[in-house]
Amino acid sequence: GKTTLLEKTLQSFDKKRGVVVLTGDIQTENDAKRLSRLGYPVKQIVTGGTCHLDAKMIEKHLADWPLDSFDILLIENVGNLVCPSSYDLGEHAKVVILTSFSERERILDAVQAGAVGYLLKDADPDELMRGVRSAAEGNAPFSPKAAKALLPTAGTQPQLTDREREVLALVAQGLANKQI
Repeated sequence: GKTTLLEKTLQSFDKKRGVVVLTGDIQTENDAKRLSRLGYPVKQIVTGGTCHLDAKMIEKHLADWPLDSFDILLIENVGNLVCPSSYDLGEHAKVVILTSFSERERILDAVQAGAVGYLLKDADPDELMRGVRSAAEGNAPFSPKAAKALLPTAGTQPQLTDREREVLALVAQGLANKQI
């Protein structure tokens, strides 16, 4: 799941890149142990029963990391499927959600809470990095499946020209206007 994707993503990075990882779990430190083998700084946040990481937990665990010493902060949230997914994300950074959920309501909840993008965890590491870079450039990266979930139902969609479909597909891939 999420930890495997993080492992593959970290393996794709240049070791000189300033990357750190925070990972959350209700009871164990297994994910942090697993990810730290890849040579990047990793901290585990054990929530003790809380279903998700909140801004205060993250801030506390970032306190002794000099923020200007890394380029990318990856956060693996608690992976319990019975936990709610809607919570305030804050607006101090561009937040891209990486999840297995592609239901319209979950996507809308994330966007309303402040997410600028929404990628699914079946994305390959290159797609994930394009999404992170796209968000950093001020764009809104959404996986095609997530973008489709936000569209009106099939019977109400207008017919698009071939060029409009081509442009729409490029936008769904996270390309900026200049790139299209």
